[in-house]
Amino acid sequence: MSLIHMPLTRKLPVSFYEEIKFPQLADFIETKNDECGSDLSKHISHILTDIVQKQSLNNTSEDMLHYGVDSMIRVPLQIFHENLGGGVLPIEMDRNSKDQGTTTIGNKRPDFLCWTNNVLLFKGEEKAEIGNFSEAVDEPEGKFDKFDPMYFGDIQFMICYAVAGPRLRFFAIDGSPNTNLPSRLVALSNQLDMSKRRDRVSILCVVVNIARIMRTVSNTIPEMIVPLGKRLKTEKSNNYNIN
Repeated sequence: MSLIHMPLTRKLPVSFYEEIKFPQLADFIETKNDECGSDLSKHISHILTDIVQKQSLNNTSEDMLHYGVDSMIRVPLQIFHENLGGGVLPIEMDRNSKDQGTTTIGNKRPDFLCWTNNVLLFKGEEKAEIGNFSEAVDEPEGKFDKFDPMYFGDIQFMICYAVAGPRLRFFAIDGSPNTNLPSRLVALSNQLDMSKRRDRVSILCVVVNIARIMRTVSNTIPEMIVPLGKRLKTEKSNNYNIN
């Protein structure tokens, strides 16, 4: 998991010279003429705008919270997947929902799920109110009690994040069998504030490294993996494969 802390090999691309507008971010972002029209550059520029800055992320509904979280996590991963190709970054993402046409087996499905070659390698738990951050932190480990080879092969970790209002923190769940600590949850970042531009850039840097990790481990995953938490479609409903 040391890759999560590795410095990026280059600055994050932006479209409208935000490195000049926000000089405190100049060490992390840059505008290049041959990249400023790319989906990733335009999206990162959007994340740094006043529109996102002014969005209220506290004391709102979880559905409203999704926009801010997705813009910094799900959408960048989707752009990486589309630009690199599924063979290079083979990921699938989904969100928990309460659709009337969906049947949930159990109640342990995370709010955000990301699979790499059918292995649930990255997940997120979200709470609308900032006061519920400790609850959001407790849920990633509480909803997951073992690393069954049927679901994970030889992989013994899972990356996750906890969100409550504007607060976000990344963790890893240590699934190694010799783990005897009171908690298997290992912090991968400081507590970050999505309402602050500098912290939004930090979140993006972590997401880039998460994509690098998923790309690296995807080649080690055996074919016969049962996809934990995926929708299993039937004629009348979607069932979730929950351990």
